[in-house]
Amino acid sequence: MSMLIASDVHGSLDAARALSARVAAHGVERVVLLGDLLYHGPRNPLPPSYDPAATARELNRNAAITWAVRGNCDSEVDDWMLEFDCAVDHRRFTVGGVRFEASHGHRPGFTPDDLAGVLPGSVLLYGHTHVKTLERRGGIVLANPGSTTFPKDDGPGYLLFSNGTLTLYSLDGIALRSLRP
Repeated sequence: MSMLIASDVHGSLDAARALSARVAAHGVERVVLLGDLLYHGPRNPLPPSYDPAATARELNRNAAITWAVRGNCDSEVDDWMLEFDCAVDHRRFTVGGVRFEASHGHRPGFTPDDLAGVLPGSVLLYGHTHVKTLERRGGIVLANPGSTTFPKDDGPGYLLFSNGTLTLYSLDGIALRSLRP
């Protein structure tokens, strides 16, 4: 099963459309969204193409294959707008024999600095920092796709899990680096 992972869309319709294009281009079977989907948050400026309602409609195009977790900027009304569950703080699942822990990355136990809730041998998928990360720390792989809208590094990105490999991509589809969990 192939899986596209993204985070921190923050209500940007352009970012949501770019993600839909990447989902189609890769032909993925699962989309995992790591929170901060519709609201830009009080610390961020309004993103270009800020339109939470249209962003929800765009994200809903892949609702049947989407799993999501709640971010620190997500609210109860966001869950009402989205046709997939985004009201949980953490998801644990296995794909292709690899165990994943998905969290926005702002709750204790599921951050790169506090891995108490992460099972050894897992891949921790997280967002929140807006910085792309793909590294092994002890027996845990840390994988952050960065932000699609407000990157704090070299640009917007996403992750792809396919054929047992995690690959970081720029949002325009250029592979940046890979790691086998």
